[in-house]
Amino acid sequence: MKINLERYENQSCTFSFTVGEDLEDIRPSYDYKETQKRYMELTQEIRKLRHTMNVFNTSTIVPGFNMTVDQMLCYLPQLRERKQTLKKMKDKPISGRSSSILEGVVKYDYCNYSVQKATEDYKKIADEYAKAHTALDLINVTGEIEVDW
Repeated sequence: MKINLERYENQSCTFSFTVGEDLEDIRPSYDYKETQKRYMELTQEIRKLRHTMNVFNTSTIVPGFNMTVDQMLCYLPQLRERKQTLKKMKDKPISGRSSSILEGVVKYDYCNYSVQKATEDYKKIADEYAKAHTALDLINVTGEIEVDW
């Protein structure tokens, strides 16, 4: 609604005309005072809604995780980042050869970790990520908030 009001204001607060046109025929409908009043009402409603959502997020525990929604919103990106790193690690060959034409030297790459362990950890993190995402989605679908309008 706010974006619609802003669009309306941008399109209606000024207008162009040419010599000979009747200004009143082409003047768009626009009430500065009423528009500013409605803008302030909408921004107040947005503040109330965001505050209510913040209170909900900081006080609602996600079942099975002993975390609030806002903690889960931090946890999910952390899991996703770790999952991406472990995916790269699990998919690396244990050893490999690379050469550089410019250097004329053959180089060998070797994993300095257990690829098997990285694969196991990846599966654990991927499962945790899926469970956490599902738990948060459930809260988003079933959670209720009350806004004092």
